[in-house]
Amino acid sequence: MKEILNIKEAGEYLSIHPEVLRKKAASGEIPGKKLGSGKKSPWRFHKADLDRLISRQNGQKNWNQREDQMIQDYVSVLKTSDDLDKLKDALHALGMLGAETALEEVARFLESPFDELQVLAGKAMLRIIGSESRDYLYPRLFDNSPIELKVAVAAFFAYHENDQPSVDFLLEVLQTNDNRQNCLQAVLGLLRAAPDKVMPVIRKELNAPHAAIRYRMVMTLEDLDYPDLEEDLKIRLTDSVTNIRKKAAEIAGRKGYRHLVPELVKRILSDDSDEVKSTAGSAISEIYGKNR
Repeated sequence: MKEILNIKEAGEYLSIHPEVLRKKAASGEIPGKKLGSGKKSPWRFHKADLDRLISRQNGQKNWNQREDQMIQDYVSVLKTSDDLDKLKDALHALGMLGAETALEEVARFLESPFDELQVLAGKAMLRIIGSESRDYLYPRLFDNSPIELKVAVAAFFAYHENDQPSVDFLLEVLQTNDNRQNCLQAVLGLLRAAPDKVMPVIRKELNAPHAAIRYRMVMTLEDLDYPDLEEDLKIRLTDSVTNIRKKAAEIAGRKGYRHLVPELVKRILSDDSDEVKSTAGSAISEIYGKNR
C-alpha cells in the first residue's frame, strides 16, 4: 500500500466510513492533514501515522483485557483462598486497579477477623470509590476497628472533605500515637485542614534516612507555604535520590521560586540524570514565566 492515503483509502484501511473519518480527523482524534480550508477540501493521511494509531489502540485494548483478567483472578483469590498473604496481595492490587466490579468482595473483608485484611479492604475501598465509601467506612472511626484503618479513613475525609471529627481524630493521633506510619498518614490527612500542626513533623521527616519517607514529605510541599520552604527545596535539590531531586525542581518551578534558579542551573550543568536536567529546565522556564 502507498504511504500517503486519501480519505477513501484511509477509511478502508481503518475500516471506518469516510465521513466518520473526516469528522475524527477534523477533531484531531485521527492524525491527518487537510489540503485547504474549505468544507470539501481533501484530506491526506500518512500510513505510518495510522499504523501508530492502530498500535496504540490495540495496546490499550490488550491492556484492558489483561486488567479485566487480573481483576477476575484477584476476586477468585478473595472467594476461594485462605492464604493470608495471597488475600493481602489481592486486596492491595484490587485497590490499586480501582476495581469497581470487585467492590462487593472487597467490602466483605471489612468484617475479617484479621486486622490486616480489614485495613487493606478499607484502603482499597477508599481508592475504588472514594467519598462514596462513607457509609461503609466512616462509622469505623467510632468503633473498635484497627487503628490503622481509622487513621486511613480519617486521613481521607479530613483531606478531601475537611471533616472536623476526622481532623480531631488525626490531631489526637499525632499527639498520642507512637507508630510512625500512623503519624505520617495523619500528617498527609491534615495538610489542608491544619498545616500549621503538621509542619514540624514534615520538616523533621524531610531529613529521614528512608528515601520513601523523604519523597512523601517532599510531595507535601506542593500544598504548603512557609518562610523556609525555599531553603528546604534547595536542600532536596541535592538529595541522593533522583526522584526527590526531580520533585523538588518541579515544585520550585510551580511555586515560581526565582531565588532557586541558580540551584536549578547547577542541576542542568551537573552530571545529573537527563530526567532531572529536563525538569530543572522546565522549572526555570516556568519561574520566569510567572515572574514576568
